[in-house]
Amino acid sequence: FNMRYIGIAASVLLMIGAFYFMMPATVSSESLYASHFSTPAETVSEDLDMLLAGQGFAAKKEELLEIKKGLTAYNAKDYNKAIAVFEAVLAKGGKAFDQNELRYLLALSQMAEGQPKAALKNLNSLNKLEGFGQQEAVLWYTALAYLKLNDKVKTKAYLEQLVDSKEFGPAAKDLLKVKALKNAT
Repeated sequence: FNMRYIGIAASVLLMIGAFYFMMPATVSSESLYASHFSTPAETVSEDLDMLLAGQGFAAKKEELLEIKKGLTAYNAKDYNKAIAVFEAVLAKGGKAFDQNELRYLLALSQMAEGQPKAALKNLNSLNKLEGFGQQEAVLWYTALAYLKLNDKVKTKAYLEQLVDSKEFGPAAKDLLKVKALKNAT
């Protein structure tokens, strides 16, 4: 009598185990985002240092020094401080330095601090520009911001624009193979 119950229990456990291992693994948007997001090194400090050392920038020196603080914070991964500095400089509308580059670094800082909606405002304004040197990176981070927000349709649309990219194509193709994104319509 006890053996019958043990046999039934063993059969049920075996079926549950088999079902568990045959289920397709689902990957959350959050884990996909976490495995693909990282902030790139900024590449504008040298340009800024040359401007600070140059003649004729005395009137703009205060703005340039403030931007330098933001870049230093960004490089130190103190993204909250970088956000505050970049937002303040952009709000003043200064012209001493490339505002689009600052907007890009602001968006990356916002993403690093878990603020994808705020980042998208900046990324979407950069997506509308022609000739911005970081255009593919902007598309990549826009896709990741939508991924963080679990908007699979928009994520897929931006990733599809990157499949031929030398820098982002391989990662975009990998993400597009994920079942949840592959079937997004």
